[in-house]
Amino acid sequence: MKQKRFNASLLLSTLLLFCISFGSITTTFAKVNNNTSVVAKKSTIYVPNERLAAYMPTKGKVAKGTKVNLLSSVISNGRCFDEISDGKFIVATNLKGKSRKLKKDAYVIFPDGGKLKKLKKNTKVMTYGLQITGYLNKKYYIVKGGKFVKKLAFIN
Repeated sequence: MKQKRFNASLLLSTLLLFCISFGSITTTFAKVNNNTSVVAKKSTIYVPNERLAAYMPTKGKVAKGTKVNLLSSVISNGRCFDEISDGKFIVATNLKGKSRKLKKDAYVIFPDGGKLKKLKKNTKVMTYGLQITGYLNKKYYIVKGGKFVKKLAFIN
């Protein structure tokens, strides 16, 4: 019984030293049981770089619509990453999205530029990932279903 406590305290102290050594990296663990999510936007796989205390992109990608198991969440230099397998991370906004409020009426747009429906001012829309440059070199956010809404329509 004492040995189990010793191993748990050793593990916790090692984890604490690991987090302190990285400075701005904070680790919070998600639930282990059946935490699955669907990737809403094609995502780059990131790996930790201990020398730089940051997460570096790799050439690997995760396709849109892929189901992934979430092991933990990590915040590094102001960006949130979700661990999908041992040592592989993707940006959390590509999974969970971010709710943004519209400052004016806007249209949901297809990738080819066609309009789908009109969204009213002050409604909240779930966006995924960072802004992208799309049709006619305008800035867009990706919304559900792989469609877009202009970035200018959102409150900063």
